[in-house]
Amino acid sequence: MSEEARIRDGIELASARKRLQELEARKTVLLAHLAELRQVLAGTRPVSELSSEMISRFTIDVRGATDRFLLRGIEDKLDSLARETDAKIFKLKELLAHAAICPRCNGSGSIVKESVERDPDNAPVTHMTVSSCPQCGGSGKAEAEMI
Repeated sequence: MSEEARIRDGIELASARKRLQELEARKTVLLAHLAELRQVLAGTRPVSELSSEMISRFTIDVRGATDRFLLRGIEDKLDSLARETDAKIFKLKELLAHAAICPRCNGSGSIVKESVERDPDNAPVTHMTVSSCPQCGGSGKAEAEMI
């Protein structure tokens, strides 16, 4: 079963939503670290003012003269992590958006039924009836309890 099918079936919908929140929080932290580091590299902030989380995460020595080459490497790593996180967020949002489509009417909100009858001359006559989808109530969107 594909990841999309598992999400559509509700097996992993809640965990996918939680993962999306975690990735968005991670991206916020990465971008904050990146902004901090870029201030140091631009000379508008001393290395000693980097957050303790940033210092411990990348084991930056703030007592001595911190190598700008090291900081550029950290900047590249943070930038790469932010881009990777963006890609994961995009993919999860796409999966969740697709999972939000009603599986019965495929998002149309209506069900079309066809029936064929014979007229008095024995020619086939097709009748079509359109009704609101009973599963989504015509919205075309799957509710959390439906998925």
